[in-house]
Amino acid sequence: AVVAHIDPEAGAHTLRDVALALKTLVGSSTPVAFFTGHRHRLVFVPPGDASLGGAPDVFAIESGKYLQAVGAVLISDVDNVNADTVKHTWLPANVEAFAMAVRFDGTLSQWRTPSAIALQQNIDAATARLGLNRTLGCVPRTYVRRADVTEPNSLYALLFRDIAPHYLYAPARREHTVLVTNQAAYRTDLYAGKFRVNDLYQLSPFNSTYRAVSGVPGTLMQPLIDRLLTPTPGFTPSLVAPVDVAPRERYDVVATTYDSRYIERLLAEISGDGGRWRAADYAAGVNPTDTLMTKAYVESLRCL
Repeated sequence: AVVAHIDPEAGAHTLRDVALALKTLVGSSTPVAFFTGHRHRLVFVPPGDASLGGAPDVFAIESGKYLQAVGAVLISDVDNVNADTVKHTWLPANVEAFAMAVRFDGTLSQWRTPSAIALQQNIDAATARLGLNRTLGCVPRTYVRRADVTEPNSLYALLFRDIAPHYLYAPARREHTVLVTNQAAYRTDLYAGKFRVNDLYQLSPFNSTYRAVSGVPGTLMQPLIDRLLTPTPGFTPSLVAPVDVAPRERYDVVATTYDSRYIERLLAEISGDGGRWRAADYAAGVNPTDTLMTKAYVESLRCL
């Protein structure tokens, strides 16, 4: 079965229920394999795992993003699928790894067929034409998506601390603006060294504009933050810019369209006033998209 946007380790009400239903349809003796993805992670759930219902012949593999890796599953005994007979690996998406995987004993130049050469030439020409190799700036250190926001190498801590306040927020409201994003907003780590246009669109490919729920009182702000930081099945975990909430102050909650709808719903539940809290276009935003905001920040980092 091929699925997307479903955490294979989540358990109840997700792939576990799908696995149980499939077993009912195809028979208890038929193995079930889930090929999942679109969450940009590498995950393998082995046969017998409780998150997939505990059946000894049901497993799942999730193989990352953008062809950075290719998932491979080897079943040594197809008549007896279980944790001992199912092995997996992830191959780097390059010719060398593929050649090694199939035990190719020729030269790598033999893989460069006329079609492959033509394709590479077309890619190189398009890259040059679009200016994708133009350097925007130089990043002094590597920032990691998955690092906790309390860590100095956290990419999202960098977003909250140095990028959004200077390249998104309205200066007059900077101290009372709170950015809400999610753990899928950035698609790669931000690596040290020269940062090119091509890197920008790998890191931050979205053109979603920002919206804001304005004038949220501090008495609602802290409950809203608490709810946003509580994991919710079916939603990518939220991340909230650190703020010391003052009950008598009012705040502008800024997020892209994807997150702003969720914020509206939570405020309606918390306040009991479902019609009041509506997000509007964040006209104050100097760089109104993730891509433009990130670009402006990197352009400020000079190459020595």
